[in-house]
Amino acid sequence: MYFVYILQCADKSLYTGITTDLKRRLDEHKRGEGARYTRAKEAVRVVYSEKVANRSEASKREAQIKKLSREKKLELVRSAAGSARPNEKSHTAAMKSFSDRVVEIALSIPRGRVSTYGAIARAAGGGGMAARSITAILGKAHDRGVRDIPYHRIVYSDGSIWVNEDRRTKRLALYKKEGIKVDSRDRIVDFRDKLLDFRE
Repeated sequence: MYFVYILQCADKSLYTGITTDLKRRLDEHKRGEGARYTRAKEAVRVVYSEKVANRSEASKREAQIKKLSREKKLELVRSAAGSARPNEKSHTAAMKSFSDRVVEIALSIPRGRVSTYGAIARAAGGGGMAARSITAILGKAHDRGVRDIPYHRIVYSDGSIWVNEDRRTKRLALYKKEGIKVDSRDRIVDFRDKLLDFRE
């Protein structure tokens, strides 16, 4: 297991990195044995961290966070702190797995919009192959009691919807209710206009 973390330095600047052991890595930074940046700026504390399954996912999520503006990084830190239970360290509450992020992202797709398996995987910090795991992750979340997953808003990269004969009537009714048109080939009409960009 890996962690993606954000450190606050003595000058209030932020540093993002990855590690397999948060405490050890923070100690290394404080001793001046970490990154060149933290040797110069003096690391103070971990203000945010997330659990990820492997180094590849960690590196991708690290790159994603590093691209954020300072304000967006602080929003990430604040959102984690806001979800912490009393007396719980904010960075502990922020340790979300790839699966947790997938569920969170799927639940955030608004009415009248759609996203793709690949876009959800990328927004959660995974690579292209991770798209194949989205259905299984959401299925497990459903089994754990998350009942409001908007499966109909998750479509294939060409705008095709998943539908079988047993659920066709119900699923098409959901699209109609949300103003999403589906053509005779089971594809979203004006797909690009309906597609949610998680960078918006």
